[in-house]
Amino acid sequence: MKRRNLFLSIICSILMAVALVTFTVISVVPNKNAGNNKNNAGQVSDTDGPKDDENLTINDDRDGSAEKPYIIYSAESFMTYVVGKYKGEDGNYIDYTATNENGELLYPELNKGLNYELKNDIDFAGSNFVTIFNEGIAFNGYIDGKGFALKNISIELSKENLDLYAKLGNDNRFSAYVGVFGKLDGAQIVNIKIADIKIAVADEVYAYVTSGEYATDKGAAMKEITIGTLAGVAYNTKLDEVVVSGTVDAGAYSVYASDFVQGFNAVGGVFGVADTCELTNISVENKLVVDNGKKFFVGGVAGYAYETKLANATVKSNILANYEQGLYIGGVYGYALAVNIDETQVALDVNETTIERFNTNGVKTVDDLKFIWVAGFVNRLVAETSEDITTISNSKVVANVDIDGMYAGAVMDVYANASTTILNVKDVILDSNVVVLKAYGFARTLVNANIDMAKTEIDEVNELEFNIRLTGEVKLVKSDSGKDKLIVAKMFSNIGKDSKVSFVGGIASVKTVCSKAIYSNLELADYTLPFGGTGVKVI
Repeated sequence: MKRRNLFLSIICSILMAVALVTFTVISVVPNKNAGNNKNNAGQVSDTDGPKDDENLTINDDRDGSAEKPYIIYSAESFMTYVVGKYKGEDGNYIDYTATNENGELLYPELNKGLNYELKNDIDFAGSNFVTIFNEGIAFNGYIDGKGFALKNISIELSKENLDLYAKLGNDNRFSAYVGVFGKLDGAQIVNIKIADIKIAVADEVYAYVTSGEYATDKGAAMKEITIGTLAGVAYNTKLDEVVVSGTVDAGAYSVYASDFVQGFNAVGGVFGVADTCELTNISVENKLVVDNGKKFFVGGVAGYAYETKLANATVKSNILANYEQGLYIGGVYGYALAVNIDETQVALDVNETTIERFNTNGVKTVDDLKFIWVAGFVNRLVAETSEDITTISNSKVVANVDIDGMYAGAVMDVYANASTTILNVKDVILDSNVVVLKAYGFARTLVNANIDMAKTEIDEVNELEFNIRLTGEVKLVKSDSGKDKLIVAKMFSNIGKDSKVSFVGGIASVKTVCSKAIYSNLELADYTLPFGGTGVKVI
């Protein structure tokens, strides 16, 4: 009996052990159908993100077409589908323009552009984000944010990681495009927030490039470094219902000492460079710190803009700079050709970053290239042909500028190789409070520029009212006569005899604000108005 009980006990123990092992194996081995992961090699897996079955399988039957867009629900899925689908097994971006020997596209779906929708806010906090599509291949897809955000993206450009951004071009020089996207071409991004983006460029990057050390190490020079919160450079791209907010600290930012031909050295609140783009119903709020660099273009929307339309937009920029720069800042664009700005409200604040200011005592002339140049809409506007027409309409600039430098209410300089009207201005308000070395009501320099200043009808007898105005205060300097001299100067300045400049319409007076004590001891120097009078409001 005891033997039988012992035998049964042994049998039970064996059965229990087998059951335990079976349970353990079932618990450890995953379901083969779970996740159905189709990611390219080297990409972040969806299984690293949310673990609920809905998200893990949500893209199983989707192909990125307009009918079946990929759903983005996490930072990991963003990298997997938005980035990973444009990469090959070797981890490099696919050249989707490549063709076979018959001229047929090898990647027709990629060439057309993939489609995406956001399911919720995508938070990149804590991730080591490196600008995507920064190796010469542009993102050309369609992203519908559904009102959600890509947020908390932090990008740091340093000497150590510069290789991740620099691409060697056909001219045997490197270009680096920095932003959430490096390069956009044919992309459409709608109904989305790009929120709390932080971009920082280490001072050592500038030293590394300009010293020649970079060219020695890489065998080729750096042509340009272009920074935009959303993208370094954008071609043929459309934004609609997009909110962009962020901070760019450009560091000791510059590549060239004086010219603007060799590369797009620019910083923009949305794009570094915008070429043939359309931006509608957008809101931009940014802080741009550009106090260590020299001689490059800064814009609330883009540093450079070509044939780009901006409509129904609000642009709010807080820009910190240093007067010893030769820096070119525009409330919308730093440099522009044939752009259209309509229904746009600009709030522009530009301030010094240091306590030290330029000492005007005893100084008869100042070097314009050394200081900061600020303009309400565009700093430098150009026209290469008579077809390069810029229009600014139904828009307003409210500017608060306190710098050692120059300020123009709308455009700092206009240069044209055209005999027809190249700038149309209609229903524009320039409302500025400035403390500067020189201020100009509308523009500083006009070369071969025909400008149409449209008027506004205010009653039935066609009495006309001028629709451009500038109000504010200016900085006073010491003159040789012993009196303070007001060098706010003119509505327009530096118009050469052979410039072929003409105006249609009218320009309102400049209203300069100063105290009675100052005005009573004031010499109005180099100060003219089209309709006479001083244009000084005494308070």
